[in-house]
Amino acid sequence: MAPDSLKRISRNTVVILGDFIHEGLRATIAGLGYTYIQRTLYNRKPKTWKKRAETISQLQESGRLAGVILYLPTPVFVYGCHPDFAEAWTDLVKELSRHKSIAFVFENNLAGEFGFWDYESEQLLDYEKAQAEYERLKPFLGDSTSEGRKAEQLMFAIQRMEQVQERVPEIDSFLRILLTSSVEIAPFRSRADVTIRIREFLEHINSGVFLRLYVPNGRYQSQQLDSFLRIFESYLRQVEGINFSIDSAKTEHGVVYTFRNPDTIQNGQDFQDALTRFDDFMNLCRYEPQRAETILQNLGVDSTEAAYVVTRYSKNYQRIVMDAMHELEYKKLVLRQKLESEMFELTSGDLLPIPLPEHTSPFVSLSHNIGPVTINLPQVSVRNTTAIQSIVGQVMHGDITYNEEDRQLVTLFNEYAGQLEAIQLQSDLEQLKDESTPQSRKKTAKQRLLAFLCRSAETASDAAVKMATSVLVEYLKNLAAGSP
Repeated sequence: MAPDSLKRISRNTVVILGDFIHEGLRATIAGLGYTYIQRTLYNRKPKTWKKRAETISQLQESGRLAGVILYLPTPVFVYGCHPDFAEAWTDLVKELSRHKSIAFVFENNLAGEFGFWDYESEQLLDYEKAQAEYERLKPFLGDSTSEGRKAEQLMFAIQRMEQVQERVPEIDSFLRILLTSSVEIAPFRSRADVTIRIREFLEHINSGVFLRLYVPNGRYQSQQLDSFLRIFESYLRQVEGINFSIDSAKTEHGVVYTFRNPDTIQNGQDFQDALTRFDDFMNLCRYEPQRAETILQNLGVDSTEAAYVVTRYSKNYQRIVMDAMHELEYKKLVLRQKLESEMFELTSGDLLPIPLPEHTSPFVSLSHNIGPVTINLPQVSVRNTTAIQSIVGQVMHGDITYNEEDRQLVTLFNEYAGQLEAIQLQSDLEQLKDESTPQSRKKTAKQRLLAFLCRSAETASDAAVKMATSVLVEYLKNLAAGSP
């Protein structure tokens, strides 16, 4: 059973807000060395919600908080949208934003839909359809049969839909507070989705995972990026003394890099700062090696060893730059041959000048993850440009190819997400497109992408962006389900 008071909580404590716990999850929590406390939100007063926030704050101040899980199924969501909860909800979300936290929200609720989800037909029933289905099953109400249980669920769902009609402004505000916060949001369809993501969330906290980067086989500069990451890892461990590691695992169509640091690097800004320090040190190794040697000596490295380390870093880094230049020349040649052949067919033999992508350093490869490349060719129709972009994609992006929806998503990533988040989101998109990605990881990727689109639609002022996100949501759902 969960502890009843703060005095009985061990140092590594997970707080679960909401009625979601089962034996498998308890075993996972215990297996990772954590304990947990669970606090109900449904049918609790606003002052109790405020106490939940105070409990989290106290745990953090005492150094015992590992993370917070917020479970918001439709009944709790609608219940919390009552006007009386506005202040308490704001306080709770602000507190969650200060810590490692994740909020599970029913997928349709994030889109402002509160109909009855029929798991049998996998359809969302609006008020009229739910009412009709309830009338059909009403004779079974109170029975222990599946019809009786569904009739009861429909009865409560209809009551909630009536409440929703009375609380439209409050629901919009409730959702806006969550979507504009820094709390990680995980849309879910089933309880199994919640269990899978909670386990991953806890495992990531336990091992310090803060980024997963997917790189398709054959992508431009993928080999240089791999070398860059190895030098970067060595620098953080050897020079800065940080407990940092980058693990890699191959899939059928790519490589997944998992970045781990349980202490120092906690967020995107920490990671960017580490990259900047690394870049500065590499410049010292190349242009002011004696200063670089002095830095190492001040860290306790023997002078002879320091000179060797600086020389090795400088040579390895320069090798990456040189290899990147060689690959650029190779990609140019391949692109020119393929595009000239295509242009010959499209223009009756008149060859056109071909603008080529500019050189991108390994550092930029890591920061921007080399998204889709667009080459603008003069005197070529839209239809032909599409064919040309396909050729570019095959040469530059490796095993994972992009369609128009993918390009729209990447544009949104770059516009509405921070740099590290954009890298993660593009990796998620590509893992969804890789058939060999495990289903559990695809579920997580889909959750992150859907949450991002909901946030984008909330923060965007452009009506066209809002409309585009709704279309892309359907595309992602089909992609995750394996539909073309």
